[in-house]
Amino acid sequence: MKDRSRLITVIVAAVAVLAPVKSTSSQTATGPPCADRARVVDALHEHWREFLVASGLSTDGRTVEIYVGPTGNWTIIATTPTGTSCPVTSGEAWEAVRLEAARLE
Repeated sequence: MKDRSRLITVIVAAVAVLAPVKSTSSQTATGPPCADRARVVDALHEHWREFLVASGLSTDGRTVEIYVGPTGNWTIIATTPTGTSCPVTSGEAWEAVRLEAARLE
C-alpha cells in the first residue's frame, strides 16, 4: 500500500509539473502535489481504473470525492472551488456498504 501511495504522489506531481500552473498559491511547500481536477481524475482512471463512487461538499467548500478500482483499490481527492485537486489518501480493500443497511443500524 505504501508503494501505491507513493506512486499516486509521483503521478500527480508529474501531472502538476507538466500541466500549466494556474497559480503558485494552489500548492503549498509542505502539502500534497495538486493539479487540475480533470488531469487527476484521468490519471486515476488510466493507471488504476478507478471511477467515482461518492462525493460530498466539505465545510470549507471543497468537493471531496472517492474513486474505487475493480480490485478494491481506492483514492480520496479534495477539489477547491477553482478546480485544483489534491490527493488526500489512498488504500486497498474498499468495501461498499449499502446506504439503506447503514441507516438501519
